[in-house]
This record gives sequence, C-alpha cells and structure tokens, in this order.
Amino acid sequence: MEENRNKPKVDKLNRVVSGGSGTASGDNIPSNFNQELANTLLHECDLAFLKSFNAQQHRKPVTSKDLQNRVDDVRILVRRSFFPSPNYQPTPQDEFNYEVYSHFKAFNDILIENDDTTFPRFYAEFERDIGTRMVDKIPSIQSSLAVYSSSTDVGDQVQNAFKAADMTGTILLSNGLINSWERAVKSKEDIEDFIEPYTAPLGDNFSVTSDLQFTLALMGDVTLNSQLLLQELGYRLYPSFGRWILQQSLIACFPGIDNNNRKGGVMVNIDDYFMDTAYNSNPDLFQVRQILMNVVLQRN
Repeated sequence: MEENRNKPKVDKLNRVVSGGSGTASGDNIPSNFNQELANTLLHECDLAFLKSFNAQQHRKPVTSKDLQNRVDDVRILVRRSFFPSPNYQPTPQDEFNYEVYSHFKAFNDILIENDDTTFPRFYAEFERDIGTRMVDKIPSIQSSLAVYSSSTDVGDQVQNAFKAADMTGTILLSNGLINSWERAVKSKEDIEDFIEPYTAPLGDNFSVTSDLQFTLALMGDVTLNSQLLLQELGYRLYPSFGRWILQQSLIACFPGIDNNNRKGGVMVNIDDYFMDTAYNSNPDLFQVRQILMNVVLQRN
C-alpha cells in the first residue's frame, strides 16, 4: 500500500495515487463535536427507517409516534448501563452514542417483531435512502459532488473517487464525529490497470478488467460503542454514518450507477471491519480502535 500523511501526490497520468489523512488536535475524543448535525443525521435515520420499513406493506405500518415511543422505552431500559455512576457527567459524544444505540435498538426490535420483513430487501432500500438523506444535509458535500459527477473519463472519475473519500473523512473530522482518518490505495500500476483494461489481440473478443481497491480508516468514531454493542447482540442493522456518506459520494463520482449500485460502467462495494491498530498476541486484549472501510471498484 502507498500511504502519505501529507499532501496527495500526482503521478504522470495526473491521477491521485497516494493516501490522505486528517487528525484532530488534542485528546482522542473529538472536541469540536457538532451536536446539531449529529442529531440531524440521526433524525434522518428515523425517517429512512420508517420509509423503508413501511414500504414493505406490513399489516400495521409504524408511525413516527410509534417509533418515538419505542425509542423512549429503550432509553429508559439502557440508561443505567451506559451511565452507571450518578456522579458521571457524560460528554455530548457520550450522550449521542447513547441516543444512537437507543434508536437503532428500537429499529431492530421492530424488525424482529415483524417476521414478514425481508431484511435484505429492507436494508437495500434503507441504505439507498439514508445515503441520499445524509449527503443532502451537508451542503459542502453537495457542492463538491456536483463537480465530481460531471466527468465521463474513467481516470478522472477514479481521481474524483479518491477526493470524495478524503472529503468524507474531512467532513466527519471537522464535525467531531471522528478524531482522525486515513486513506490508502495501492500502487499507480493498479490504478492504470483499472483505468485501461487489458484487451486481447485482434480476433480474440474479450478483455480483462482489474478491480481497484482502497481503504478509508476512521479512528475515534463517536458511535463506535453502539455499533459494537448492537452487533454483539446479533442485530444486523447498526449505525454506519461514514460508510453511508462514503458510498453515496462514490456513486456520484461514476455517472451511470443507479442507487441499486448495479448499472453503469463501475460498481462500488464497501465492507467495514473493526480493527485493533495496536498488535497484541493475546486475543483477550483485543480492543477496537478503528473502523476500516474497504472499497472495491469493479468495472462492468
């Protein structure tokens, strides 16, 4: 992997091939937490859940009031687990993590209780909707994507995809949702192979394309604890603000991809992993410190 913690480098093809990064000053907990934006994004999760859930034509649709009552019930149930000491003064980030858990626990409880829900279908709809909603709530992303989405050249689109990933990290960092980020990509040869697929000699009607893989690592995500707890409890729907924003931003960089992520010349796939950046041979000492988003661009 090529990584660079300073400015991006540009190769002979004028393609960005090195990594980028950003770090908050001070402690590991972001100090510039934008609570208004965080609450707005969480509210959009509520709206996306209701729309996606009710789109499956359940016998009894869930209303906003129904959902709010369920969230309130979870809050009461888990408050002491999150803040066991009455003397502890939670930070705004702590409170937000608690709120996020309460909402997503309520989402999952409703999904489980309605056994006629087809989760893959629900989640596909939810992910499409929440990505659009989150991007729409951040004007700086909208203005950048308006530029990134204008190119029809694959090489320029790849460069814009890297910029979009850096923009995602920067937006999350500047609003205190993470405390640092880092992007890494493979060598410029891998990028060139993706941009210019191998074409067989005349007479052989085939070509060989290479996938392009890069990563975006997020450190100090304020919702990390709620993500881990929900997954440890076996729930399949958990908060992933960074991935949703990143995926929607990358889709915009490759015009022709629809929100099902199935059409057009390039397909975007993202998987997230929970990583411990401090190596230790004892698995009992494993501690998640980083969310690593592995991005694979595939040419159709």
